[in-house]
Order: sequence, then C-alpha cells, then structure tokens
Amino acid sequence: MRDKADASIAAGEESLTLNPRRGAHRGELADQRALLSKLSPIVTQVVGMTRAAVDLYDPSLHEEPTVAAIAEQLRRAAHDVRLAVHLADVDPEPMTSAIPALTSPLVIAPPRSGNWILIGSITEDLRRIREELLDEE
Repeated sequence: MRDKADASIAAGEESLTLNPRRGAHRGELADQRALLSKLSPIVTQVVGMTRAAVDLYDPSLHEEPTVAAIAEQLRRAAHDVRLAVHLADVDPEPMTSAIPALTSPLVIAPPRSGNWILIGSITEDLRRIREELLDEE
C-alpha cells in the first residue's frame, strides 16, 4: 500500500508538471508526500514486528507479563498514527481522544522464558515507532 501511495503521488506530481492549475493542487500533493514520508518508517517497523512474531512465535508467549503491556502500547501507537493522519474519532467527551496516547516509554522486566528475542525485537520496533510519532509532534 505504501508503494502504491508513493506511485500515485509521483503520478500526480508528473501530471501537474504542465498543468496551468497546478498551484491549487501542488500543496495538497506536498502534504501527501510529507505524510507518506512520516509514515514510511512506521510501516517498516510494523512489517519487522510482524515478521519477528511469525518467525519466533512460541505458544508460551502469552504467559509473559510484558506481552499485555506491549499490546497496550501498540494500541496507543495506532491511536497516535490515526491522529497523525486525522482519522481518529475525536469525541467531545472526553477531550482526551484528541491527545496522543503514547505518554512514556515502555519499561519491561527481563522475560522469564526463551521469548526474550521476540520480546526484545518487538520492544525495539515499538521504541522506534514511538520516536517517529514524537518527532511528528
């Protein structure tokens, strides 16, 4: 999807090259290009997290106390990504729905089982996503 979006923006920019009305649309395409640039590193991290989960999954993973905290952080990151692209549902009550949900980095204890590689990999990708989202603010 990221590659299709990039191709569509490039096609739009090329289409506007000789268009006399390009000024009206150039800003919109620039905004789309900037948004794509901000989201591309996050897409890369999510792909890495998915690949690590598929490659290193173990049925005992759900027993780790950190897994629930990681899931919560991922939910919060998804909310913040939706805010970045203005798709989040903003309810007037409470106004906190318009506030970024990632407030502090996740601090974890060492895993109790052999899942430390997967948990470490996902946690590092989550840290990178958090940094990218904080750069947007």
